[in-house]
Amino acid sequence: MTDDQLLTFLEVARLRSVTRAADALRIGQPTASERLRALEKEVGAPLVARRGRGIVLTQAGTAFLPHAQRARQVLARGVAAARAAGSGAGGRVRLAASVTAGTYLVAPALVAFRQAHPGVAVEVRSAHSPDALGLLLDDDVDLALSSGPLLHPQVARVARGTGPLVLVARAGGPWAKARKMTAARLREAPLLVGQWGPAYRRFLEDVRGEGFVPPRWIEVSPVDLVKAMLKADAGVAVLPAVAAREELDRGTFVELAYEDGRLPGWSVVLSRRADVPLDGPVAALATALTASVEALSKGA
Repeated sequence: MTDDQLLTFLEVARLRSVTRAADALRIGQPTASERLRALEKEVGAPLVARRGRGIVLTQAGTAFLPHAQRARQVLARGVAAARAAGSGAGGRVRLAASVTAGTYLVAPALVAFRQAHPGVAVEVRSAHSPDALGLLLDDDVDLALSSGPLLHPQVARVARGTGPLVLVARAGGPWAKARKMTAARLREAPLLVGQWGPAYRRFLEDVRGEGFVPPRWIEVSPVDLVKAMLKADAGVAVLPAVAAREELDRGTFVELAYEDGRLPGWSVVLSRRADVPLDGPVAALATALTASVEALSKGA
């Protein structure tokens, strides 16, 4: 099975024509047909079939298509890495991070990584957690940093950390005076609802009970907007402690005790594609990020 065969199959699948695929690849139609037949022999099943004047994928071809695309992407990354190593360049690493995890965990990891690997280009994309995992599955990034558990068989966990969530309000404001809060009061309060993972969502459901979403609750994102609204005394919020640490230390926010149980934790997972091994610069960045993620559990 060769790269030429995979490329020809992908062009036939895209253009639905052997003739047009051959023209796009600047090869003769007999060459394109021969590559396709050789690939089908390797796979052990017909990948395309004629329909009218065009070509359609068989069930086998449809099943094989994403693997062929991924195989060429992996090969392209390998070629780029080899050329970078041969020229003395350091390569490139791509990371997708959820907004809060990116804001509070990525920066120190990147500083440590760049000090050790100054020649490596780094691309960081900000996205909501499901979107970050989607970018990973689409092979648009090498690593993803997101909230919540991993439920996809093609995604493997590299590291996991869990930090506390804290209930906070602006110091001196009306909600800070009591220094405590119950579920009943939270249902009545202007609660600024963020996106801190499944455990947080279950907590909100427990607080809400069987009723509708309380009318004074406000969905707000990202974390910096939540904090800005808190400073404007717009309500109370449950935030990752790492995001509220500076304001708590300065006395801008005060932490409220929750009297009806324990607040959930904020779980962050660093993940990779299960079928792509960690090596080179990607492995080095994963090591740096692992230190930041695991520090959550240590309270660092």
